[in-house]
Amino acid sequence: MNIEWASFLVATVSASAGIAIGYQIYSYFIANKKIDERLSQIESDYSKKVSELHDAYTEKLNEVEKSLFKSVNHNNNTTEKNVSVEIKKSLESELSHVYGQIYYRDALTQYRIEAYDMALLNFILAASEFSYSDPNTGEIDLCLRYIIETIEKARYNLRLPKTSCNEYINKLGRIKGEKADKVRDLLYKLGDREF
Repeated sequence: MNIEWASFLVATVSASAGIAIGYQIYSYFIANKKIDERLSQIESDYSKKVSELHDAYTEKLNEVEKSLFKSVNHNNNTTEKNVSVEIKKSLESELSHVYGQIYYRDALTQYRIEAYDMALLNFILAASEFSYSDPNTGEIDLCLRYIIETIEKARYNLRLPKTSCNEYINKLGRIKGEKADKVRDLLYKLGDREF
């Protein structure tokens, strides 16, 4: 009778352990699926916001151009074209700066929640946009510093194909300096997995 009772207890404990392990495996896959869905939702929301912002600035640019053409003497086409080009450059520069700030803000959020793949992408996009607005701004150095930290902190966990690393290197092509060279070197090594 004692052997039967002991075997019943062993079987019960084994079944309980099996159920617990199965539940842990199931929970792991469900949690990963929910995280992936949430990241996809965040990415689509982000793309939608950027698109809306771009449309709003484009509309504002067109309004400014129309009002400028109405107020400038139509007899002098050269003046109109020069003024229009200057205003367009100024607005494009401001738009790039705004995009840079959006990318930077999102990158910081993703960095804090340890979504390093997305943080790296957004820091690179922010640095690229800042370089179009003002290549000498301190914001570029800040982005480059975070890119270096992100790569060094998560280099074994980053899942980037070589083509993505090459695209990132190309996006940073306008930026000059020691930090920029270090970032390009780290991205090149990341693409080749030379760490």
